[in-house]
Amino acid sequence: MLIHNVDILTDLDLKALVCQHESREAYATLVVQQAVADRVLKFNHGILKGWENKRTGEQKIVDEGFYGATEFNYCGIQVLSPEYLKHIIHRECSLSSMSIWRRQKNILSSFSGTMADVSTWVPRRQ
Repeated sequence: MLIHNVDILTDLDLKALVCQHESREAYATLVVQQAVADRVLKFNHGILKGWENKRTGEQKIVDEGFYGATEFNYCGIQVLSPEYLKHIIHRECSLSSMSIWRRQKNILSSFSGTMADVSTWVPRRQ
């Protein structure tokens, strides 16, 4: 299942993204972009190792790969497997992906990341 925030404009090849997700057999594939931010996802060799809010110090650590992992911003586009949806459907009431991920530490290592070209990601202007 492709989930795409409505306030994101992109020319990312979404069909290729779904194919890549299926070939990796991940619970979720998140489109990310390397950047500096307060809230970051930390990936090591394309596998999600945790989440960090640098302003508050809150961290969700999957394993020791968290330390020294590369920091990325989530771009508002993800592909979810049916297995992941079954896992969260009866447990979650939040619509925020980040809130759900923070509570699902035990499965975060089944998440992969896909880099987006900076030129393809345009957040809504505030």
